[in-house]
Amino acid sequence: MNKAQERAADMAAQVLCAYLNHNAVSADDLPDLAARTYAALEAVLSTPAAPVERPSPEAIAASVSDDAIVSFENGRRYRSLKRHLNSLGLSEEEYRAKWGLPEDYPLIAASFSDLRSTAARAARFGARG
Repeated sequence: MNKAQERAADMAAQVLCAYLNHNAVSADDLPDLAARTYAALEAVLSTPAAPVERPSPEAIAASVSDDAIVSFENGRRYRSLKRHLNSLGLSEEEYRAKWGLPEDYPLIAASFSDLRSTAARAARFGARG
């Protein structure tokens, strides 16, 4: 089973669980519903993605601000991209490679990093004795 098939199976299970929580389906219809759901998701996930247009250096610089980092995946602003990338099944390296970002491209906004650092110091996190 390749990665697209595994992802389709996981997504089909999630979709079916959500659907069955809100709809009554007879036991006889369930296998067909599961097969159709899986087939539809597998078809979508196995089609090759369109080539990604890489952002210009100006767009890369504009995507980073003190308060947020703009995701090139969906255009939304995040204080930290790590959870967002995890939900998409992308590692930090894969994200940077996909969009042609430099290795030192930040995935956490500076203000959020400072906030967490201050909170850790206040809690004496890592302090000895």
